[in-house]
Amino acid sequence: AAGDAGFGKDGAAGDAGFDKDGDGDADGRVELTLEWSDCSEDDGDVPPGEYHAKVVGLDVYYTSTGAPTPRFKGKQTLPLGRNLTIVFATLNRIPTPPGTSFAAAASGFPFSMSGSTCDAQAIAIPLGLGGVHFSGRPCPLPPGLQKTNVTVLLPEVLPLGQLSFLNMQSLSLDVKQVLPSVDGAPEVKLCCSRVHSEIFSPGGRPTFGFGFNPFG
Repeated sequence: AAGDAGFGKDGAAGDAGFDKDGDGDADGRVELTLEWSDCSEDDGDVPPGEYHAKVVGLDVYYTSTGAPTPRFKGKQTLPLGRNLTIVFATLNRIPTPPGTSFAAAASGFPFSMSGSTCDAQAIAIPLGLGGVHFSGRPCPLPPGLQKTNVTVLLPEVLPLGQLSFLNMQSLSLDVKQVLPSVDGAPEVKLCCSRVHSEIFSPGGRPTFGFGFNPFG
């Protein structure tokens, strides 16, 4: 079930003004889609780092009801102005001990975040783009299938004019989750997840795209 951490607004499934039948008519609303992938073999390191977990699923729900968000042309969506819970599923080969952390830095966008995988925290997104709440995990976690809830609230209206003025047509945020270093040994990488999102106009034409990697 979806988590219950929140920022103040929730919605029932199907009420976000999204194009539910994929015909490109969104009643004047922009469309924000969401796709995901595991990036453990494409994390930007040379050579790529060895990870001990794989991202195996990502689902988006309304926080208040636990109902899945609508789909746009077969893709998951992030309805604007609603409390949403993103559930990341990972398959871990090793335990997740206390002290496990994540860190991220954006390219082309003034946003970075870091913190403990095990502790709850809230992080604001610049330019009035909402916020992210990490629920934290009861570490240590055993190997096997693990699910992590991240609550997201985006504004009711995206500042497309400001984003276009800043030439933010493509944004990326890489997040690496690592285990604590022991006795100065090299860090052990746990997981890398990549999410891609595109904003569509009511007619279905992409107007703005960005990618980000929430911790997995």
